[in-house]
Amino acid sequence: MKQKTMLRLLAVALVLMLVSCIGASLIQTDMGRIQIMDVKIPMPQGETLRVLIHKPETASRENPAPCVITSHGYHATLETQDITSIELARRGFVVFNMDTYSAGDSSGTVEEYAYNRSYYGLGMLQLVEYVYQNIDYIDRDRIGITGHSTGGRNVSFTLDAYGRNEHGKVYADQPADGGDYSTKVRSALILAFFPDRYLLSNLPSGVNVGINFARYDEGAPVQVSKVDGYQWPDMTVSPEAKFFINQAVPGTFTMDTSISASPETGKDVVELSGFDNHEKVEIGRYYGDIADGSMRVVYNPPTSHQWQFFSAQNATITNQYFMDTLGAPNPIAAGSQLWFLKECFNALGLIGFFLFLLPFACLLMKTAFFSGIREEVPAAKPQPADSRGRLISIISLVLLAVIPGATVMPTFSGLAYGKIFTDGVANNSTPFFPQPGPNAIIVWALVNAAAAIAIFAAGYFLYGREHGDNPDRWGVRTTWTNVGKSALLAFLVTSVAYSFVLLADRFFIVDFRFWSFAIRAADGNILALVPHYLPFMLVFWLVTSFMVNASARTETKKEWQNTALCVAVNVAGLLGLIAIQFAVLFSTGVAMWNANRSWVNICLIIPFVPMMIAGTVIVRKSFKHTGTIYFGAFLMALVSTLIMVANANTILRL
Repeated sequence: MKQKTMLRLLAVALVLMLVSCIGASLIQTDMGRIQIMDVKIPMPQGETLRVLIHKPETASRENPAPCVITSHGYHATLETQDITSIELARRGFVVFNMDTYSAGDSSGTVEEYAYNRSYYGLGMLQLVEYVYQNIDYIDRDRIGITGHSTGGRNVSFTLDAYGRNEHGKVYADQPADGGDYSTKVRSALILAFFPDRYLLSNLPSGVNVGINFARYDEGAPVQVSKVDGYQWPDMTVSPEAKFFINQAVPGTFTMDTSISASPETGKDVVELSGFDNHEKVEIGRYYGDIADGSMRVVYNPPTSHQWQFFSAQNATITNQYFMDTLGAPNPIAAGSQLWFLKECFNALGLIGFFLFLLPFACLLMKTAFFSGIREEVPAAKPQPADSRGRLISIISLVLLAVIPGATVMPTFSGLAYGKIFTDGVANNSTPFFPQPGPNAIIVWALVNAAAAIAIFAAGYFLYGREHGDNPDRWGVRTTWTNVGKSALLAFLVTSVAYSFVLLADRFFIVDFRFWSFAIRAADGNILALVPHYLPFMLVFWLVTSFMVNASARTETKKEWQNTALCVAVNVAGLLGLIAIQFAVLFSTGVAMWNANRSWVNICLIIPFVPMMIAGTVIVRKSFKHTGTIYFGAFLMALVSTLIMVANANTILRL
């Protein structure tokens, strides 16, 4: 790469990241009319919650504003609730956007993760108490709560705590303060989670409640009943939806209901029968009265679980719901939204981050210390000369394309969670490997690395060795000094690039992302986990770099075509898996993989598609500059591990 080209690309990358920071900040602050505060709040049992507060300039002690507390889902962080935060704050609400316990920059829990979720909503219940007692610029009579997926669970469990206090219920395993929380919220909206029947039967009075459950939610089979002749999560006929409304507005729907307390758990056992499928729930209708807190509403938008937190339609629902139930100081039309513009600015930073890596590395390679790692690029292996060679090549490419997608379910659910990380109480984690999502990914990565090497070896011994392929062409032979310098260079480049992410967070309170693919700033406790997962990702990227540059690199007049082929092979299987999941989901109403853990696996693998696209290009370009497979592999191992651990849940006990 010529120096002028390097400098131009670096300038473009830096400009993209700066524009990203400024643009995203202007949108989320509504051009300076909203103050963003990034705080860590100590909780009663010793945990710490990281909260992003969006405070409109109109909110003050003299003019307190309604507030909404929002919670993200599992395998996510508070940044995924940007849409709710930005849009409600623009309408005059104070928004408290929380990293749940064991996610983002919040601490772990004193109790087991699932126990804390069931009784404290992973910090939501305690955050409501804190806001109610300590924040003087919010209207304590107009507090709302909402959340997506696990965040919806947190809303449900917060309401359940209020219900136990109001109704005098005692669960067998509840904590000492399990019945001490009096109702402090006026409105609740549950997204991408349908509460269990015992939760629906224990809702507190005086709280308006809405449930927004997608018509194509992948988790529907484990959350709501199937009505014969109707799509699984069709809320118009759902017995649970009708029961939810009947609890506040008795007699709305024909239904025989039997409720009794379980002697083992103390929770209600609810039996539903005798419902009339000709009586339909009117989607979006407010049943009951907002004024006395008896209103119930069900939404059933035609989208999926993962898209629900990234949807203009769902943002409209959330905006309108809280404007109606809490009153908006600045009542902008619900459909008037700016959040996607912020996402576009965030995406510019994402592009700038990856664009920065290679030009900066090439600049450092011009120094005396790092210049030695630039070696002559080995000759590419010849194209197959006969039909046998072409057949072996085609079979190899097909296997390399198919196996990554075909192994997701067996390695995630079967091997990682079924054989290695089997502690369900700890959410399939261990003290040394405390992140359930990355735990599955590293197992999948190792299996695919082994499969790729096996495919290469078979092709080499069956054909390549006798037809001009040899280790001199592979880019693996160099000195240990150069390997070490390649690792050091990758560390320096990653550190400098990641410093821009940290600066974006420090000065603009933004990061670089689009949808679920994000490069976010993590605190020291999370960054300390990088060495735990890095060795496994290094194996994966060393093999990927080898396959892209030794196995798939053949003599061709157009280099970009070969690189494009490598990209296609590396993502085809994953894209195929995702396509099958959603094609079946949107054609039948039920996801291809819908068991509780398996559909979540798809959510985990989606961000790996852009990672593989960027990574394939980077390892190929790095090879062209260094002549070996090492620098690109080291660089992508560091970058992918950083991204992976920064966005994952971390199940640690205090």
